[in-house]
Amino acid sequence: MTILCVMRSAGVAVAMVLLSASTAFAHPTELHGSQFEFNPWSRQEEMRFLEVMMDRHALAAQMGKLARQRGKHAQLRSWGDSLSTTHAAEAKRIQGLLLSGYQVTRMPVKEAGASPLAKLKGAEFEQEFLELVIRELGQGLGEARKCQGMTTNEDLQRTCAGWANSQRREVVAAGGWLCEWYHKCE
Repeated sequence: MTILCVMRSAGVAVAMVLLSASTAFAHPTELHGSQFEFNPWSRQEEMRFLEVMMDRHALAAQMGKLARQRGKHAQLRSWGDSLSTTHAAEAKRIQGLLLSGYQVTRMPVKEAGASPLAKLKGAEFEQEFLELVIRELGQGLGEARKCQGMTTNEDLQRTCAGWANSQRREVVAAGGWLCEWYHKCE
């Protein structure tokens, strides 16, 4: 899936192409002759998806804390605080969904994805952080959009639509700052 996000920031157009690395989940349709047959996710696949998203939100929360501590621009530090709070709450909410809907008790996996950032400061940190946000949340965006077409669970469809919208906004914001502050306007 390819998603093109376009944003104008400080008079500069920013276009980013995000490729979803979401291969863990099957495509919603299979071609049978001239007809498409819808093959929705099983409860096991929904559960696996929620576990992946819980880990993604936990990683985003961890990255947000680092942005708050190591960012150069006040705007990024403030955004890091928001990312940390929002994504930690989502990881906890998913934990509740897994328990109530799937009888699964699981803690988010402590990923090392943010650990290389812990050694960086200032402008160097910000550039790496923004690129990581674009990559990680871009993948999460692709997975959330795929979820919308794969699940028949209406609550999960609404949740995935919300994730897709918020992660798209976060990716666009990160791309705008990367372009505006560091002239990386790919």
